[in-house]
Amino acid sequence: MAYSAEDLETMYPDTTTRMNILRLSGIVNLMARSIVVPRYRIPSHLHDPLVFTEAGEKMVRELSSSRSINWGEQRVAVFLELHHDVLFIDPNQTDISRLREGLSKEIKNGNIMHPFIWGRELYEKAYNEIPTSNLHALDSKKTIDFLRGTSRGVFQASDTIVGPWGALPSVEFRNILPDLNPYLYHCERPGCSRPHETRLTTSDNSIVNMRDRLGKKVFQHGTPSNWSKLLGPLEAQLNGRYDDGRSNDLIGLLTECFSDVELQTIAHWALGDRSLDLRGKCAAVGIQIRDARDFLNGRTKAEIVQILLLMSDRQIVRAVDSSVRSGKISVPSGEVRKPLLNGRTTGYFDTSFQCSSRGTRVHSANSWTPMRRLRRLIRDVYQGSTLESHLEWKIRQIEAENQVEKLDKYLAANEVHGIIRDLFLSGPDAFRRAADFVGLVEDGSRSDAELISDITWKLGFPLDLDDRGAADLRANVDLLREAASEFIQYGEEQQRVLRSLSPNLFVSLEETLDRALVFVCWLTTVDHWMEKPRFTFFRDEARRNAARVLSSYSARKGDPVTFNEDGVNTLFPLISGFGLLASYLESEAAKPEIYQRAPSEVPQVFTESDLMTFGYQSRLPFLNCPVEPRDRLIQALRTVSRELSTGGISAVRNGLEHHKGVFPSQAEILDCIGAIARICSLLEEFGILPMVFKMKGFTRDSEGRSIYIYEDYSGRGVKIPAPSSVVVTGGPSWNQNQIIVPGLVTGGSNWVPRFIPGVRSDFTEMWQDWPRSRMLSGNLIQSSENSDGGGESALEIAGSSDPQ
Repeated sequence: MAYSAEDLETMYPDTTTRMNILRLSGIVNLMARSIVVPRYRIPSHLHDPLVFTEAGEKMVRELSSSRSINWGEQRVAVFLELHHDVLFIDPNQTDISRLREGLSKEIKNGNIMHPFIWGRELYEKAYNEIPTSNLHALDSKKTIDFLRGTSRGVFQASDTIVGPWGALPSVEFRNILPDLNPYLYHCERPGCSRPHETRLTTSDNSIVNMRDRLGKKVFQHGTPSNWSKLLGPLEAQLNGRYDDGRSNDLIGLLTECFSDVELQTIAHWALGDRSLDLRGKCAAVGIQIRDARDFLNGRTKAEIVQILLLMSDRQIVRAVDSSVRSGKISVPSGEVRKPLLNGRTTGYFDTSFQCSSRGTRVHSANSWTPMRRLRRLIRDVYQGSTLESHLEWKIRQIEAENQVEKLDKYLAANEVHGIIRDLFLSGPDAFRRAADFVGLVEDGSRSDAELISDITWKLGFPLDLDDRGAADLRANVDLLREAASEFIQYGEEQQRVLRSLSPNLFVSLEETLDRALVFVCWLTTVDHWMEKPRFTFFRDEARRNAARVLSSYSARKGDPVTFNEDGVNTLFPLISGFGLLASYLESEAAKPEIYQRAPSEVPQVFTESDLMTFGYQSRLPFLNCPVEPRDRLIQALRTVSRELSTGGISAVRNGLEHHKGVFPSQAEILDCIGAIARICSLLEEFGILPMVFKMKGFTRDSEGRSIYIYEDYSGRGVKIPAPSSVVVTGGPSWNQNQIIVPGLVTGGSNWVPRFIPGVRSDFTEMWQDWPRSRMLSGNLIQSSENSDGGGESALEIAGSSDPQ
């Protein structure tokens, strides 16, 4: 007979019993979702710790009719069922610790296996060893052969962690279950950016057959009782389903966002931080550590991650943040790391882990979550504390019926950075409480602006812009203009002051021109569609491309100019480079046929449907723009060269920086400064200088038309309407910081070039040459599409929904 949730609550009223049921359920999941070796026989240590209920004993006896199945296999089969209308296992009498130890032995002996799905280990092995005909699924023999010699999989169900150290207890419940359908390949279809699954198969064994028989028997018992309603609330609480500060993306963060060396650094920090007590937790499970460095030397990711999971989520995050903020792990400014293969959003708030130079955070896919977190943080810091009167004083002049309404109006009317400055940086007590609530590793040396950015990052707001465009050049222009304008005639003292300001101005000019020339050459000549990763601007690679293109073209013209690919270029090649690029683009535009993209590189949807237009029909990106914006770009490039050539830049620089010769007059200096200022504005406003923009706002009407509003460091705005008839894939999502080229907005389309600012780090090195596509047969492609919904829907992944 099936029992209702109310009946089950009466039968199992105490929390301890329910928690033990969840612990047993976790072990069931870890055993059921595993690969076992051929002809596997159940050892006694996997069933001796089990104590069955009366119903469970009866079920074991009913299975005993088969002579080919031994008693241990019958008991384990019933255990794996755990319950139906009633419990088959006594949760309080069963020795869960001994059962976990029994599972641990089988994992360490290699009899029970879980695939290490994280990172590139199995992905690369599949690329090199699995024929395309087998990619959709591996039979049991091929599965065993494939997993042989690979790392043991790390997963956690309830409070049991499995991995190379066997099965270990954790202080925190988690729901990161084994996956026997790992992502092992990408198909070669253009526009498909999703990895595809390969189904792994366990060996035929009597347990599988027994469970099939058992399933038929329990079916005869009728409808199962409502166990989910009994256990669901406690399970949700323990696993953090409704906790916006937790995510089951944790193993993905540790394995796919940090290199082997970086992960060792995190573990080393954790072992050295006594407040985390990782040494004690390791000792409790039989892992003795004397010298942390010696212990970690040569350890695999799987081994390190499993011992880190002995800690709570908050402790793991603290170890990661301390490693990053101390500089032991270098995360470049602007980089946001997240798992690339096994990233997942979990829980009610669709949370996942991310890491930047400001530490880790739990990001919610719901775009309202950051503001809700800010409101909660204000409540937690001020409510019920001695600081509460301070908050009341700050919002006293807002007209509302009560304090709650006043706070709502305050949050709606003020900018987030200003709110944080006013409420959390107003004194040490408020800041310490706020830092503790958001999990900020305190650093007394950081400025107010940095602390505000730290808090906004932790709350889930977009990463603050570190890019300042040509701001440094503008500042140096203003300083020299002010000094030059003070006197009409320059004596020795005035000359000394002007000379002291000259180096900074011309160094920043060279740096700005270099950045602009490198970017615009990459923008117009590199096939972003075929690059890996797509639409991502890496300055060093782009500089090598610019040196190759411009040096080759200038030599072809018979007027060779050498461009240094290491970035050591003087003003002459930089100034002439813009004009050279304009001429090169004009010459290539006259022969568009040689750049026509092969049909095999175009996503099939664009050949089968006329609803959208593929934005990259040419392998030369310049030719993908309509004529009008192309002409504007050519004109802008020539203007840069002309203004800087006729503005007396070189002559003024020589006169200021060399003590021999004629010192420039005020008019010459101001003309030079004026030319630089005009070029500075042109480079930024057109987007020839790579300008990073941050999303400022978003609107959408009832017909689905949207406008995305972005701002750069200076507050300069760009509005991008959507949808567009022109579609590309692989670019930045709407809500992430991105490079935008406003000058190439086209009249016939609302498509605007948008790119991801690329940085190089251990993370990017770990994921270089990613993804690696496989040429598949038609049948396999169809199978893959059925299994995961296909890949070409990813074509509009950056624009198909509201920003999150």
